[in-house]
Amino acid sequence: HPGNIFVEQLPGGEFRPALLDWGIVQRMDPAARAGAARWVVSVLAQDRVLYLRSLQELGFVFDQNAHPDSAGFSQFIEASMGSCGWMFRDSIPSGAQLHLA
Repeated sequence: HPGNIFVEQLPGGEFRPALLDWGIVQRMDPAARAGAARWVVSVLAQDRVLYLRSLQELGFVFDQNAHPDSAGFSQFIEASMGSCGWMFRDSIPSGAQLHLA
């Protein structure tokens, strides 16, 4: 979850991710990295078509009867994307952002 990932500033001014929970770390082949990147972009852009494609690239399998235009499937996609979007939210309190620079 987002509480286990921070951004650390290095002495030269560059930034890098700092992972606190190594249980979330896994080696990914180039295709999986590309799929994961597309998944993140799809969530941030709220692109439902790219979201479904990226999940399928990552190995998710949907019921053959699940049609993207059906009400139930649409509700699933909206709820799923909403949960994923919450993970990528800016969790820095707005007052603290004034002191970043």
